[in-house]
Amino acid sequence: MQNFFHTKYMEVAIEMAGNALNAGNFPVGAIIVANDEIVGKGFRENASGESDNELDHAEALALKDWLKNKRKGYGTELIAYSTLEPCLMCLGALIINGIDTIVYAVEDPMGGACGSDFNCIKSNYQGQAREDNLYINNRPVIISGVSRLSSLKLFHEFYKSGKIYLRDTVLGIFLMKEGSKLWGEWPQL
Repeated sequence: MQNFFHTKYMEVAIEMAGNALNAGNFPVGAIIVANDEIVGKGFRENASGESDNELDHAEALALKDWLKNKRKGYGTELIAYSTLEPCLMCLGALIINGIDTIVYAVEDPMGGACGSDFNCIKSNYQGQAREDNLYINNRPVIISGVSRLSSLKLFHEFYKSGKIYLRDTVLGIFLMKEGSKLWGEWPQL
C-alpha cells in the first residue's frame, strides 16, 4: 500500500487527536479503515478529572465505534491508525478483533506493545497448546512513523499548555524531549 494512503488516513486520526486535545485530554486519536472507508473512530477520553481511567484509549473507543457499525468491513482487510503506538491492552483488542494492519505515528517507549514477540503468545485450552490459535495466526503488519511530526506537535502543545498527565513518566519525558528537539521549547516540568 502506498505511503499516501496511510498518510491520508493518519491525518484523520490526527484530527481525532486534536479533538482529544481540545477536550483537555491526552492527544491520541485512532480510526479503523475497511475497503477505503472509515468504519470506526475514537480519541482518548477521561485522562483526568472525576472519571479518569486507563481504559478509554483511542483504539478501544475506535473499536467500540466499529462494533456499533456492526463490524462493517469484517472479513476484508482492516487497518487501524493511531497517533501513538498502541499499548498492550489496545494491541490485544486490535488483534482479537481481526485487525490486519496497525499504523501508528509516534512510538511509545513506556507502554507501546507493537514490538511484542507474537511467537510467544499461546492459548492453553484444557492444558494443551493450540496451533490454530487466533493469536498465532493473526499477526498484524505493523507500520510506524507515519505523520510522526504532526502527531508530536499535538503532544508538544499538550505539555506546553501545562498539562501534567503522564508528564513525569518515561513517555511524557520522551514526548517533551522529542518536541524540544523540533521546536526548541521545553515545557516546564
